[in-house]
Amino acid sequence: MDLCNPDGSPPTKDSDHYMFRGQCLPMEILRRTNSWSPTAADSTPAGTQTLKALRTKLGLVRARATIRGKPVAYVELRSTYFHEIESAAGFSDFNNPDKMRNASDFQHAAAKIGYTFNWFYVDDQDIAYFNSGNNPVRPPGVDPLLPTRASFEWAGFNPDDNTAQYTGFDTHPQVVNQQYLTSWNNRQAKGYNNGYYSVHRADPLDDGIKAGSPGATR
Repeated sequence: MDLCNPDGSPPTKDSDHYMFRGQCLPMEILRRTNSWSPTAADSTPAGTQTLKALRTKLGLVRARATIRGKPVAYVELRSTYFHEIESAAGFSDFNNPDKMRNASDFQHAAAKIGYTFNWFYVDDQDIAYFNSGNNPVRPPGVDPLLPTRASFEWAGFNPDDNTAQYTGFDTHPQVVNQQYLTSWNNRQAKGYNNGYYSVHRADPLDDGIKAGSPGATR
């Protein structure tokens, strides 16, 4: 995001204001001081450490740079920021036998978890998989693996409560009763763009399953 100065003077990489929706806003300063004293188990001399971070409407400042001579700040925002506890709804369902009766119940419980994880399920009838996460809807043409201009906000983004429009249940990688399931940092689904390539660490797992189960297919 572009840096600015409230007095209208030319900004530098050290400026502590930024442009957001046409306004020059101050970065919020977050500070935390940690202190420690020596103990019988650790003789480290007493001391303190103050940690500082800068927060904007679009996340925490990670770096500063210039783009074509214009000073900018690189910021990072996750969709679960300020919403960490909400994923407890999915975990609660996982641990409730009355709500975990079949593969469909499992997948809909996993969909309540805002964090990105691969979840697996098995009972005496079915096996299933679901990839959870609050995946924000991005403007067309935006590559989620590359830095993006601040003007390309998530669809429906509300900076006051850090909410946005998220991809629907049906768009998440998922399957029920595939012949077998493997997972080891591999692409979650065919055509799913997450930065992985055509060769995955799960390939040896697949090879072992196929060797031990002739005719097995994914």
